[in-house]
Amino acid sequence: MQFVDGSSSPPPRYLSSPPTDILVLNPYFLAWYKQDQLLLSWILSSLTESVHAQVVGLTTSRAVWSALAAAFASPSQARVMQLRLDLHNVSKGADSMEIYLQKVKSISDALALASTPVSDKDLIIYILGGLGDEYRAFVTSISTRGTSITLADLHDLLLTEEIRAQSALMHLSNASADTATKTYNPDSFQNHGRGRGSSVRRGHGRSNSHFSAPHSSYLPPHPLCQICNQPRHSTLN
Repeated sequence: MQFVDGSSSPPPRYLSSPPTDILVLNPYFLAWYKQDQLLLSWILSSLTESVHAQVVGLTTSRAVWSALAAAFASPSQARVMQLRLDLHNVSKGADSMEIYLQKVKSISDALALASTPVSDKDLIIYILGGLGDEYRAFVTSISTRGTSITLADLHDLLLTEEIRAQSALMHLSNASADTATKTYNPDSFQNHGRGRGSSVRRGHGRSNSHFSAPHSSYLPPHPLCQICNQPRHSTLN
C-alpha cells in the first residue's frame, strides 16, 4: 500500500555524476518505477470498462488510486440507491450475453467500491431475472436444480446457452426458407402449365380430326319431284 497511499515517494529520476555533473538515470528510480507499474497494471486489470474510463491517462498507481477514492470512497446515499435500482432493473434486451454480464458486473463493482457489496447469490438472481422469455427454460432449470451454482459457472452456462439458441434459430430460419421455396416454385408451375396446355391442345386436335370428316362431307339432301320421283328438281319446275 505504500505506493498507492503516497508513503513511498519516488526517488529522483536522475543523479549527477561528479566530477562532470552529467545526469545519469537513477537505478533506484528504475526499481521503484518497475514496481509501481506492476501495481498499476494489477489495479487497471481489476476495473470494469466503465470504471476504467474514469482513470484513463493516469500513469502511476498513486494517481489511479486517488482518482478511484475520490469517485467512490464517500458515495452519497442517493448514488447507492441509484446503483441498486440499476441492478434491480437490469435486463439483457438486445445485447449480447457477454455485454449483458459485463453490465451487471459493472454495477456490482460500483456498489462494492461504495462499500455496499452484492453477494454472488443475489447477483445470480439479478442476472436470471434480467433474461428474456427465450431463456425461460434455462432459468427454470437453474432455479430448480438440486445444487447451488457459482457465478463463474453461470457465466459459462449462459454463454453456451446463447450459442445453442442462435444455432437453433438459424436452423429454423433455413428450414422455413426451404419450405417457402418448395411451396412456390415458378419454374415448376410454368412447366406444369405448359404440360397441361399441350395436353389440352392435343386433345382438341384429336377431337377435331375425329369429327372433321362428317361435318365437312355433310350436304343437305336435294328435294324429290313428287311426279317423277327424281331428285334435283321439284314439282314446281
